Amino acid sequence: MPGKRKGLSKRVRFEVFKRDGFKCQYCGATAPEAVLHVDHIAPVSKGGANDILNLVTSCASCNGGKGARTLDDSSAVERQRTQIEELQSRREQLEMMLQWRDGLKDLEETKTREVCNRIDACTPGWKVNDHGFTETGKLIKRFSVDVVLSAIDSAATAIAIDHDGKATAESVREFSRRYPRLAAVAYAEKRDPGVTELYYIRGILRKRCDDTVEWQALKLMKAARGAGVDVEELRQWAYEAYSFRQFRKWCENAIYGGAVE
Repeated sequence: MPGKRKGLSKRVRFEVFKRDGFKCQYCGATAPEAVLHVDHIAPVSKGGANDILNLVTSCASCNGGKGARTLDDSSAVERQRTQIEELQSRREQLEMMLQWRDGLKDLEETKTREVCNRIDACTPGWKVNDHGFTETGKLIKRFSVDVVLSAIDSAATAIAIDHDGKATAESVREFSRRYPRLAAVAYAEKRDPGVTELYYIRGILRKRCDDTVEWQALKLMKAARGAGVDVEELRQWAYEAYSFRQFRKWCENAIYGGAVE
């Protein structure tokens, strides 16, 4: 028996309009010049359903003239077939993207697990917990596996082993604090050769001058280096300055062409 017409929700109407680009699929008229309706490709009176695949955007003129008849040509049927093919293609592409994403996730977890195994090997008697696993994954994403592994090996040289063959708690804590810092420095050196020396000089300033602003010190030294100041000279200034303010003044004089006082 012929279907009974049911009202379409605003959401369904909007989805049909959006899919069809707010354009009549029969004559090409567009909103807002044309008043758009949602038409049934297979009329309700002939069993057509309210399924979105059976719905098409139509202007008021085309919809009023069509009545309960299908179009004489096969354009509506062809559109439906094309739409089904496009939906299938999109579904297949989405599935491939999900598989690709899952593969990347598995790869990241594998890399993190291997790095954590290296940490466990360097700290006998201790195991990386869930929080440590997460933080290690973040370090790898930020600095790369090679940089993190190198930092772990460097920091592990200070691990102390007790008479039971277990790493001491204090040395493990220091190791956990140290290797992320080493990774950060190594990564910075890779991106900006010579910057490690500037970090060292900044450490001298931090110990000698209570007013040291660390980010500003590094920025000043990079600028001074770019202006031709030798790293050895920067180190000497750090030892001689009685305050960070004075060190900053020396750097600024070099950067802007003034005399070092």
